[in-house]
Amino acid sequence: MARIRTIKPEFFTSEDIVNLTPLARLLYVALWCEADREGRLVWKPKTFKMRYFPGDSFNIEKLCDELRESKLVLVYVVNDLSYGFIPTFHAHQHINPREQKTQLPEPPANVFITRESRVSTRQ
Repeated sequence: MARIRTIKPEFFTSEDIVNLTPLARLLYVALWCEADREGRLVWKPKTFKMRYFPGDSFNIEKLCDELRESKLVLVYVVNDLSYGFIPTFHAHQHINPREQKTQLPEPPANVFITRESRVSTRQ
């Protein structure tokens, strides 16, 4: 079920984002709409393609790999079903308190790979 999400102005200048191809940026935002209140989603690239890019011709698997390789989305498997998790979801999204509680399984502890910060802390 798609949900309403927000994009902050700094999204467009974030190093994590500007290093992505333009279509991967758009897919990343689309996945926020797929994600539940915990930042979890069912991982179905072909569904993402049909839902968010129905008239476009490109390889959705490559875009999904781009998001996975950047660690913006982590994919895990529970009972032979694939799920995605957006690690920074809560830092960037305000969740409607009426939004339904998650029905998706929690990611295993080993999926939480620390991403190296790309924000300079030099003064």
